[in-house]
Order: sequence, then C-alpha cells, then structure tokens
Amino acid sequence: MLKKKLPENLKDFIKDNKKVSLYKYIEFCLFNNLNGYYQKNSSVGKDFVTSPEISQIFGECVAFFLLYISKLFSEDGNKKIFELGPGNGTMVNDILRIIQKYQKNYKNWEVILYEKSKKLSNIQKNKLTQHKSNGARISWTNRIHIKPKGPIFFLCNEFFDALPIDQFKLENGELKLKKIYLKNSNELSSLYTKTNKKVPKFYNNINNGDIIEVSNSLKNILTKVFELLNKRSGILVLFDYGPLNKKNIDTLQSINKKKKCGIFDAPCFSDITHHLDFQYIKSLAKIHNLKCYGPMTQRKFLLTFGANERFNILLKSTKNKNKQKKIIQSYNRIVSNSQMGQLFKCIIFSSKNFTLPKNLF
Repeated sequence: MLKKKLPENLKDFIKDNKKVSLYKYIEFCLFNNLNGYYQKNSSVGKDFVTSPEISQIFGECVAFFLLYISKLFSEDGNKKIFELGPGNGTMVNDILRIIQKYQKNYKNWEVILYEKSKKLSNIQKNKLTQHKSNGARISWTNRIHIKPKGPIFFLCNEFFDALPIDQFKLENGELKLKKIYLKNSNELSSLYTKTNKKVPKFYNNINNGDIIEVSNSLKNILTKVFELLNKRSGILVLFDYGPLNKKNIDTLQSINKKKKCGIFDAPCFSDITHHLDFQYIKSLAKIHNLKCYGPMTQRKFLLTFGANERFNILLKSTKNKNKQKKIIQSYNRIVSNSQMGQLFKCIIFSSKNFTLPKNLF
C-alpha cells in the first residue's frame, strides 16, 4: 500500500489545532504555499489528465459554442472569456485559435484567467505567447471581479471538484462533522464529532447514515459568478465529474502517480477531488434568476458543437498511421460513453434564454 511520510508542517498544523475539519485538511494538502499539491506541481496532468489535454477537439467545441452563443449577446459589445482554473492554458489556447480562424482576429474578445498558482500562471503565459503577440487581450487575476461593461462568458473544466469540502453525517438524528487528527506521529485518522455548523437548506431532508458534502468555496465562488451574470449578462459553462443526481454518500477520491489511493496515503503528494452535486448548483443559480441547461453528458455537448466533424477533419489531415491512431484514441476517450463522455457532465447557466441546437453542423 502507498504510504508517504507526512510533511512536518502538516503535522504541526494538525497538532496545533488538535483536530481539523476535512475542509481545512484538503485546503492544506492542495493549496499550502510550501507543500500544497497545486503549488508544487509544475503542470497539470502529472496524476490526472483533463479533456483539453487529451484532445484539441474539446477546446475547439467550446469555442464553437462561444461563437454560437455570442450572437445572443451581440448588442452588448466587448465580450469577456473568464476561465476559472485554466490549468496549463490548453483549453483557452484552442479557443483563441478557433476565434482567430473564424473571425480573422480577436476583436471584441478579451480573456481573463483566474489562477492562484504562480507556476501554472507562468505555463499559461508561455503557451499563450503567440496569441498575445497577435493582439489578443489576455490578463490574469486571483479575484472574481470585473469592472468594464459587456457580457461575461465564464468557463471551467474540472475546477470545482478540486475545491475543499466538509463532510457531514447524520447519526441517530444528530448532524456530525468529520474531523482529522493525528493517531500517532505519522498516521492520520478521522472521526465524526458534534457540530453547530449547518448544512444548506437544500439538504434538509436527509436520513440517518447520509453523508452530505458541502464546499463553502464552491458556494462563494458560484455566488459571485451568478451575481455578475445576473447584473451584467452572460453565461457559465461548467464541465465536471459527477452523476446527474448525486447520492448522499462519500465521494472523496485521491490520486497519486495516476493511481487511486486513500486521502491519508500521500497528503500533499496526491490530488483530492469529489463529485459535484449539479442539482445543488442549480438551486444556487435559481436564487439569481438564471436559466439552466443541463446537466448533460460531456458527449452530448461535444457532439452538438462539432466534435465529430472536427474529428473527421483531423483524421484526414495526416496520412501517418500512428498520428491517426492517436487522434482516434483521444477522440474516443473524451466522447465515449464508456469513458469521459458519460462520466463527465456539462451544465450551462445563462442570463438570457436560448435554444441549444440539435446539431450545430
């Protein structure tokens, strides 16, 4: 079994607090300035690979959606693409390439990238150098705050599933909170303890044994996004991992060196994620009077916005058998029902009504 020595500052953090919430534990493991998983990694893809990294078709389909939907906001002037957690910058790179190809330039488009990791910001800047040289307006921020007018097109892929969560459990009619503690000098454990914290009203009807996963970070970020969409107009396109209807169970998972492990096996050396509750997210959007489309499978979104057509074009662009094989494998991976096409979902929120085409091409 995989076991890594606990970082000393993680041990000190837990010792000083005696017990810490699961939320604080995940936050430390992923984002601590010294040892955080996302602060140490020099790129996204070491332990997991996202759809944009697998195939350029993913980002291209998102670009076709933006070009399609931007007509709805044509009267609002300058359009802003605001990506949450851009990773290596691959998706926005593919989006800008398609915008440049079909609109000849980046006029009326601006890109804002929400990124807290300095290492990843530098990777993104290097990847997008050519677009900036050609006149694309690209900036970086660690705040969800936009001053100038114009619609905002928020995008995120596998962003919210990596945010810290708390886990609550109903035991004999009493709500308890998961806490993490040191069992001995180099071993972590957990238990559920009494708490005054409350779960969102959305989860009021729960049964004994149910586990409710709540992320205050998710709620806070989405509230800011939904407020901006309500005030300024625009959309949010969200791709992430989870079922159409999430059950009240433990969905935490950890990955180290591309293999699943326990959340205590390699703290600060493994990615920790959870399944999103799309129905809860819909309830947050409803407060801000936004229109909702989905959740739908990733496969459905991609096929609607040109995945098959782009696949055929790419396949014909080379006679090299190895390159063709790679194109086929990567395409199947992002659209197949037995792979990411079914596992990942897409949900879209908009300040305006629109109709999703049966097939754009």
